[in-house]
Amino acid sequence: MTRKTPHKREPFKVLVLGGSYAGLAAALNLTNLYEGRPSRAKFEAPVPGFAVPFEITIVDERDGYCSPLALVEAEYADKIWKTFSDIPGLQHPHIHCIQGSVTTVDCEKMCASITLHNPGSAIEHKYDYLIAATGLRRVWPTVPQSLTRDEYLNEGRGHIDLVRGAEHGIVVIGGGTSSP
Repeated sequence: MTRKTPHKREPFKVLVLGGSYAGLAAALNLTNLYEGRPSRAKFEAPVPGFAVPFEITIVDERDGYCSPLALVEAEYADKIWKTFSDIPGLQHPHIHCIQGSVTTVDCEKMCASITLHNPGSAIEHKYDYLIAATGLRRVWPTVPQSLTRDEYLNEGRGHIDLVRGAEHGIVVIGGGTSSP
C-alpha cells in the first residue's frame, strides 16, 4: 500500500504512558491510521488514500502485558505474560517500547522524563501528543507486582503453591473481571 499524505512532514511523535488495555489499543489504532486502514473500533470507517505519519513510543514499567487470572492457574500463567516484543501488532517500525517509569511530564515543553529500568538511567523524551493510559495502581495479590516475564512466572508459581496448600481452602470475594 502506498502511503499518501497531504504534504510532506515529519511524523507526529506520540508518547503513550501505559502498556495495558488502553495504551496498547491507542498504539494499535494509531498504527492503523498510519497504514491508511480503518481503526480497530467497529464504528470507524476507513479513510481511503490517506495515511497519518506517527512515531509511537509506549512507556511501561513492565516488559510486557499480563492478566491477574494467571495467579490461580499454572498452565495459564505460562501463556498470559506477553513481552511487548512478542506481540505481533507492536512489531511495526514506527512503534517503540521503553521499559521504564515516567517521573515528570512538562506539558508546556511537551517533554517527559523517563527513568529506564535497565540500566537505571534517565532520558528526556519530546512528544507532539501524549496519551495517558496508566490506569490504576493495584497492590498484591490483586495484580502481579513483577516487572518482567521471568519474575512474573516465579511470583505466579509461588502464589499458586500458597493457594493449593491452604489448609482450610480459600474464598474469593469480588475481583471483577479478573476472578476465575
